[in-house]
Amino acid sequence: MKMANKIDFNEKWSNIILAVNERGGNGVAVAEALEELYSNYSDNLANWFAGLYDSEIGGFYYSNSARDNEPYLPDIESTAQAMNFIQNSGMINSAMALPEKMRKGIERFTKSLQDPDDGFIYHPQWGKDIVDSRRGRDMNWACGIAERLGFSLPYPTANERLKALMASAAEEKREAPLPEHLKSREAFIKYLDTFDWIDDAYFAGNTVAAQGQQIKAAGLAETCAEFLNRYQNPENGLWNKKSDMHYGINGFMKITSFYINAGLKINMPELAAESAMNILKSDEKGTTVCHLYNTWFSIRNILNSLRRVGENERADEILKKLTLMAPEAILGSIPKAMLFRKEDGSFSYMPHQACPRSQQAPVCIPGTNEGDVNGTCISTTGIIGNIYMALELKGYPKLFGAREYEMFESALKL
Repeated sequence: MKMANKIDFNEKWSNIILAVNERGGNGVAVAEALEELYSNYSDNLANWFAGLYDSEIGGFYYSNSARDNEPYLPDIESTAQAMNFIQNSGMINSAMALPEKMRKGIERFTKSLQDPDDGFIYHPQWGKDIVDSRRGRDMNWACGIAERLGFSLPYPTANERLKALMASAAEEKREAPLPEHLKSREAFIKYLDTFDWIDDAYFAGNTVAAQGQQIKAAGLAETCAEFLNRYQNPENGLWNKKSDMHYGINGFMKITSFYINAGLKINMPELAAESAMNILKSDEKGTTVCHLYNTWFSIRNILNSLRRVGENERADEILKKLTLMAPEAILGSIPKAMLFRKEDGSFSYMPHQACPRSQQAPVCIPGTNEGDVNGTCISTTGIIGNIYMALELKGYPKLFGAREYEMFESALKL
């Protein structure tokens, strides 16, 4: 790797080098690997994201083909993820730094999607006939946007209504009007049994994780964890029996995200962490951008879970192993990530096309070899952020800065 000024390089990465060296790792090697990773990202991403914003609607499209074709429209997930990228990349420090007209547009768009009858978020292009994971995710995205931009949704959210119903029912000693599968422990277990936790753990885990707040509000979080623990593979700590470890780590990340949000301890943490690290060291390439992202995220979840319950020594042992292999893992991540990069600097969800559906909802023209918001966020700030959080490193250099934000603002059509 070429570095014109070694002193500048060490100043830029000094916090990382020092922290890794203090743990017994090779700080310079880790910093060089990270510098190599950063060099593969284009500042044209600022222009690409700006081109997906629709000022009349107040939201971001999923991709260029969605922007340019009917009946596709902006969606709340793409809008939230685009906001995340702009901030997490270092272009701005807070969503409140976005242009006022854009902030007002996003607020208007978000509020317009909330249904007064049940408090969920629904899009005009999809209607109410959507899967549970889509419904749960959109509710979470909308709440996140409202919090970041400092406004309130026009109606109580579905989660707020559920909590209020639970409290009222408990006070009046009557049955709470919950969704059928959350009305009792037996009904919930029956619901969980409808999923394939061995051969389709990603879909199953994603559906459960998207409903995490509702499951927790219904008092069924521990029931869910007990159920899930029974299906965890004692040979690899994942939720699969296949040799395709990327497949297994996908499901693991979604399932353990539920544990984290519920404040519960992940089972078999060392075994699962070993599986994740073996994936990072392997030459196996993923069929979606999630495979690499989810591998780093899974280690992050494991350490987070252990530290939350005070098992810091176990977490430190896992972190020590990861730190020693960090240069190899980061350099090995680069070709896996760049497999999805497009000429304009964006990234597609699959190697040669954007994913035409998100949580089963149509989001772009099928078969189009283009970047999409989800794939781009995952492959850029998502992977970078997960690497640092998995390695528990702070004070790291951002991907972009004020110059790229000026590019973004200049390209906006407000």
